[in-house]
Amino acid sequence: MTHWTRLATVVALLTLVGFALADVDGGGGGGAFASTGPELEARLASVAQTSVERQVARELALLYAAVEPFRDVGAALEAGYAPATPCMSDALGAQGIHYANDALFATEVVAETPQLLMYEPRPDGTLQFIGVEYLVFQAAWHEAGFEERPSLFGQEFGLNEVLLDEPFYLLHVWIAQFNPAGVFADWNPLVDCTYEAAVEGIAGGAGH
Repeated sequence: MTHWTRLATVVALLTLVGFALADVDGGGGGGAFASTGPELEARLASVAQTSVERQVARELALLYAAVEPFRDVGAALEAGYAPATPCMSDALGAQGIHYANDALFATEVVAETPQLLMYEPRPDGTLQFIGVEYLVFQAAWHEAGFEERPSLFGQEFGLNEVLLDEPFYLLHVWIAQFNPAGVFADWNPLVDCTYEAAVEGIAGGAGH
């Protein structure tokens, strides 16, 4: 199993067992994801074999814990996220509908506070949380004194120079939906926009 295959499996484990382990540390509160629960830690350790992989696995677990409430799109709205794009698709797959939090578009990147959340439209008109996207504008980033591109989870951000009015750095993380193209790939072939028409309140926009 290669390094990146193992990381993909880590995310798959988070997706498959994360919600079920919400009470793994006891307490029975129902809703708080136990990112340091011994069962989850053991499963991640069995997949992430190197120290770097284990560190990325821990960081992904913390991200998962931070965004787990947003599987309820109502919680995302209450937290300041709002529909920003239609369901984005490409020949390589789709990204779903993006919800953006304008207050988070600053000259910094924080793993637990992504600028965008991604949702896939379902046949019944509901939205299924599938992942996150980080976005920071190139000029503002470098004007803040950073020389290198931003990075998270050991990944350097990509650069998009055509979609918006100014170039921006971005990173997708498929934290709640397995992506055979890779944990940090831009597009997911398992996601599609077939049922977008069933979802109300989608803003206009273009894919990135």
